[in-house]
Amino acid sequence: MSQFKIFINNKKSYRFILTVGIFVTFSLATTIALLIWYLLTPVYLNYKINQTNFICPPHPCPSTTKTSTSSTLSSKSKLFLLYFLALIDSLIASTILTTSISTMQTSISTISSSSTEPTISKKHTYKESCVQLYDCYTEYGLLCEYGWNENKSCLCEGSHYWSVQQNKCLRKGEINDSCDIDHQCHREIGLVCDKPPGVSKKICVNRFCCFFFVISLSLNQNLLIANLGQTTVRRIVDCINENYATKCLVLGTNNIYHMVTVRSITEKELSFDWFLIDNRVLEELPQLSCTFNNDTEYCFGLSIQDTQHSLKLAQFTQKGFHSIENIGGTNRGTAFGLTNINNVAVYVRNSQNILYRRIIADDEILSAHNIASSLSGDPMCYIYELLTSRQIYCFARNSAYVLTEYVELSKDTWQTTQLGNPTDRIRDETAPVCSYVGQIHRYCFVIFENGQIYRILSKSGVWSTWQSIGREQRHQFISQPAFITSKLLNQSSPDQTCYLLAIDTNNNLQLSTNLNCAVLDNFSEWIPISPNLKFKQFDKTFRLRDGNIGVLGIDGQNRPYYIFLDPKTNRFTSPRPAFTVKSEQFRP
Repeated sequence: MSQFKIFINNKKSYRFILTVGIFVTFSLATTIALLIWYLLTPVYLNYKINQTNFICPPHPCPSTTKTSTSSTLSSKSKLFLLYFLALIDSLIASTILTTSISTMQTSISTISSSSTEPTISKKHTYKESCVQLYDCYTEYGLLCEYGWNENKSCLCEGSHYWSVQQNKCLRKGEINDSCDIDHQCHREIGLVCDKPPGVSKKICVNRFCCFFFVISLSLNQNLLIANLGQTTVRRIVDCINENYATKCLVLGTNNIYHMVTVRSITEKELSFDWFLIDNRVLEELPQLSCTFNNDTEYCFGLSIQDTQHSLKLAQFTQKGFHSIENIGGTNRGTAFGLTNINNVAVYVRNSQNILYRRIIADDEILSAHNIASSLSGDPMCYIYELLTSRQIYCFARNSAYVLTEYVELSKDTWQTTQLGNPTDRIRDETAPVCSYVGQIHRYCFVIFENGQIYRILSKSGVWSTWQSIGREQRHQFISQPAFITSKLLNQSSPDQTCYLLAIDTNNNLQLSTNLNCAVLDNFSEWIPISPNLKFKQFDKTFRLRDGNIGVLGIDGQNRPYYIFLDPKTNRFTSPRPAFTVKSEQFRP
């Protein structure tokens, strides 16, 4: 190959020399011819003058005229000669330059092609630093994520662990899966690698106890799940629907928080990824209300470690738990967080039962502003978004145990309206459940002192009287209901359906439905869901970006469950365990 390149280069050099030689020869021949013509022209003219006989004066002598003409011709010849020589030189120089550049480019191209080699960027393996996703070996299951040191590294997803033997991420084991060491099991939900009595090898078992039981789900499929003991999950604290998933804060009975990510795997598969929040400082906040803004999750709670019950703000970023700080004085009850366009706010009662608000804008905590006095219950607030306006509404039980509405008319100016009759006494101090649906209806749901759930409806700005859910009035309930809509709150389509979920005094999960609820108000009688299962919480909803809707809860043995709204039938599925991180088919 190299000899061929030398041959080609030699051939190009030969053509170049031949071209230059031809131009030089032609130039020399032309120059000699012009010089001869220049020298012979005066001699020829003088000879012609001598052959002519006439008197020169008084007119110019012909010889003089001819001489002048000869001089003129001589000057023109010189100019022509100089111009021609310059033209020849220019052509020769241009040819030489063009050929030289072509030869140089060919040489450079030859050198470059012979010396350049492809460059391959180096990928990173487990725990090595990275900047973006494809810096890691994604084919081994590694993702570029923030670790505990708040630096990005190539790590396995929370539901996987790194196998040194197989050099890739493997899914963590669940109950009865084989293992060698603890981190191969789901330690974040109480599983360890152990060898129970009567078993020949190590398997993933519950650290609290080692007996299992079988439950039957609606898919006629028996699942072997772990009894995680009596103190597995104390409370599902709060859930926030983000762009790609729903994140829920879950408090374990050991007072350690987990962040649970609920996401869709396929149309029929749902996944719960559990991540341990390894920070004991959160133990002083058993109840949190969270809101999300600018890629930061703001969670507000009242401390149980001081007598003032000071208001605390815990922040979570994409790197995980960020910080906690004290932002309030002496308080009572529970706080409520709300996201606005450019800020977040917290609503809470102080020790004198005065409802006040603090706003956080541009990472600055603004001063508190009082809204109302003489409260006897916790607040809840929402932003009512219409086609042309948006307004903040808050609700709380007043000192007469009657529900009161607070509407922000302008900044720091609120209008107060007492709902219902003075004899409509609300039982619980906990916040009411209030929301809106479509462009007309606004609802509030509370438990009266008789233990029954009542609703009140605002239609076109006018509040009705309280009405019980169901005409039979044979159920009493232990906690406030959960209000769910089949579509987004501001949609008024005829297939918009509203649901109420509540737990009665027998710990049965009850359901009431209202079809076309953006226009009609007609909640059905209570219908039990899986009466064989007993629950103590079922009120945290998740709405995923693909439209999947579900509700999370806890059964009587502190195990997390969920139900899912089937979009084809608009009915909820039977409750199913939510602690597994394996993708689970949740509808047929």
